[in-house]
Amino acid sequence: MISFVEPPAPAAEPKSLSPFGAQAQPVLKTGVEPADTCEQNRTLFWTGKDELMRMQEWRRGSVELFAMRRAMFVGVFAALAVAAAVALTRPWVTGTSAAMLIGACALVGFPLFTAAACWWCAGEMASAPMRMQWILLGGAAFAFGAGEFLEGFMGLNVAGFTVAKLLYLVAIALFGAGIWMALRSFDGFLDLRKPVRISAVVVGTVSVVGAVGLAGMFSRMGGDLTDKILLAIYPLGLLWLMAMPALALALTVSQMGGGSLARPWWAVFAGVALLTCSNVILVVVSAFGVPITNIGPMEIGWWIGLSLVAIGAATQIDVQKPSSPATLQEEA
Repeated sequence: MISFVEPPAPAAEPKSLSPFGAQAQPVLKTGVEPADTCEQNRTLFWTGKDELMRMQEWRRGSVELFAMRRAMFVGVFAALAVAAAVALTRPWVTGTSAAMLIGACALVGFPLFTAAACWWCAGEMASAPMRMQWILLGGAAFAFGAGEFLEGFMGLNVAGFTVAKLLYLVAIALFGAGIWMALRSFDGFLDLRKPVRISAVVVGTVSVVGAVGLAGMFSRMGGDLTDKILLAIYPLGLLWLMAMPALALALTVSQMGGGSLARPWWAVFAGVALLTCSNVILVVVSAFGVPITNIGPMEIGWWIGLSLVAIGAATQIDVQKPSSPATLQEEA
C-alpha cells in the first residue's frame, strides 16, 4: 500500500534529485523507509501526492488521452514520416537514384527531428538537472545526424577514422550520459542497485558472446585495421554506454507499476533498443563486406528508434509540465 506522510521541515538545501515536487512528499511503505523521505528536489513539477494518484489512475486504465496530446501529435507525425520514408525509398516507387537521395535525407532528418523534440522538452522543464537530461539526448541525436550528413552528402564515407565516425562515437557517449542522468534522478525514491547489476550481467554476457563472434568474423575479413578496431568498439560502446543504462532505467521505472513518470522512459528504452539492434546488424553486415545499396531494415530501425526517443520527449512534457501558479493556488 502507498501512504502519505507530511515530511519534516528541510534543514538544508536538497542534495540529490527526485521526480517529486515540494509538497506532500510520499513515503513508499515497502518494508524499508527512505532515510530522507524523498524530499530532495523541491523545484520539480507535480506534488508527490498528485503524482502517485496519477500512477494509481494509470494502473486502473483511467488515462486522460487529451492530457497526452503532445505525445500523440509527435507519435502520429513520426508514424506518418516513417511510413512515407519507407514508401519513397523503395526503388520501384521512385527509382534507384531518387530512393537513395530520399533515404539519405531521412537519415539526417529523423535525428534532427529527435534533437528538436528533446530540446523542446528541455526548454519546458523547470530545473537544470531535468533540462540537462534532454539536452544531452538531443545532442546525441544531433551528432548522429551530423555524422550521417557528412557521410551521405559530403562524401566522407571512406575507410579509416573520419569526423563522421567520431560523431557517431560522440552520439553514443551523449546518449549514455543523458540516460544515466535520468536514472540517477530516481535515486532515493526507487532501488537502483539491483537494476544496474542485472543490466551489467546481461550486457556483459552479450558482450562476451559478441566478442567471440566478431573475432571470428574479423579473422576472415580483409580491409584496414582501423576499420576493424572501429567495428569492434562501436558495438561494445552501444552495449555498455547506451543499452546497459537504458535497460537499467527500464528496470528501475518498472518498479512504479505503470506510473506516469515511467512513460517517457519506456519510449526512450524502446528507441535505444532499436538503435542498438540496428547498429549491431550494421556491424555484422560491414564485417562480411556486404554492400548496402538500398534502404533496408537497419535504416528503418534507426528511423523508428529515433522517433520513439522523440515521443518520449513529448511524453515527458505531458506528464511533468509544471503547473501554473493559478493552478497551484486552486489545488491548495
